[in-house]
Amino acid sequence: MREPSFWEQKPKGILPILVDRRDAALAGLPRWFGQHADERGVLLEGEGIVPACHDDLAELPGIRFLFIVERDADALQGTLQQRSKSFRSLSSAQQANVVESNRLYNDWIAEEVATHGQPCVEAQPWSSLPARLLRSL
Repeated sequence: MREPSFWEQKPKGILPILVDRRDAALAGLPRWFGQHADERGVLLEGEGIVPACHDDLAELPGIRFLFIVERDADALQGTLQQRSKSFRSLSSAQQANVVESNRLYNDWIAEEVATHGQPCVEAQPWSSLPARLLRSL
């Protein structure tokens, strides 16, 4: 995925690859949580953390799940433009595929969360996100 040519694929073809990446991300999580979690809990953020993680981690104390999804293409574009030098180096068509792939991935996460009965919060509006997160926990 680091190769710019990867992003020349259609976003619907990229989505399964993003979903499949989760297995690699999941492999070490139970051990990591066991070593780092304490009575305050642990906040783990990032891609690869999916609702199915709950099945592998539910037995560990202090583990709760909350997912934030961003489905607004303009917000995704702005965030990627601001934070990712590699994104900025892509062609406009490749950037559009990255944005749409991320939007589709967030849609998938929201569907999975519903299936697993876990809380999910829309990222927008940013101004009320902290309060909405706290209400969902």
